[in-house]
Amino acid sequence: MFANTLTRPSSHLKDAAADATPKSASRQLVPAPASDTIAPAAQARALVSLTNLHRTYRMGHTRVQAVRGVSMEVERGELLAICGPSGSGKTTLLNMIGLIDRPDEGRVLLNGEDVGGFSQDKLATLRNRSIGFIFQSFNLMPVLTAYENVLLPLQIRGRVGKAEREKARALLAEVGLADHLGARPDRMSGGQRQRVAIARALITDPQLVIADEPTANLDTDTSERVMALIGELNRARGVTFVFSTHDSRVIEHMHRCVWLKDGRSTHLAGEPS
Repeated sequence: MFANTLTRPSSHLKDAAADATPKSASRQLVPAPASDTIAPAAQARALVSLTNLHRTYRMGHTRVQAVRGVSMEVERGELLAICGPSGSGKTTLLNMIGLIDRPDEGRVLLNGEDVGGFSQDKLATLRNRSIGFIFQSFNLMPVLTAYENVLLPLQIRGRVGKAEREKARALLAEVGLADHLGARPDRMSGGQRQRVAIARALITDPQLVIADEPTANLDTDTSERVMALIGELNRARGVTFVFSTHDSRVIEHMHRCVWLKDGRSTHLAGEPS
């Protein structure tokens, strides 16, 4: 059932520095505590398991079948890309993995637990505690500093004390922005803003980070540096990353790719170049 995936070895990751980022060898990586926020079936082999997902939208009088019978698993600690051209269903599938959208048919299991019957409030709590998000447009609050943007998920949770403030500072240092805590997004480069978004995604110690076309608004050099940083964080923290992309610059950093076409997973005979 899970044969429609493409496995490739991890490529050597380049220096994770972006813009004025210090060399990765000098960066102090902050160990993430073990998360127990999704623990009903702690022995589940896969972090996420999708079975026969279907999702259809209506656009006026037209039905759009965005996802058609996709089954796959996301293993713990992997870098997984959902790949395919525009309109292939990547973002819809990513939204269902991230519990933003529900399938019309099929099952989504997180740590072995079927989340299909969860209320919207319970899904929102689960997302806030266990899933981080990185967006192609960064989605930073323009009136907040980098430091305040990173703290935002914890503000929503209603718990920001001394430990959380120190953690936000440490995360910004980890992604090479120790000297930019007070900078607002309009004073930062695209690479810097994306690294703020990465720190924000990690502030809740998620098991899973969802990234929707995270390099789409970045130039080639900045994209390489951001992806190298994500690879470094994946190795150091064991966080699982799932991307949607059609960008070969992202694909070459992945452990594995699932290819979509017209909402279906497809088999590819060879590896992407």
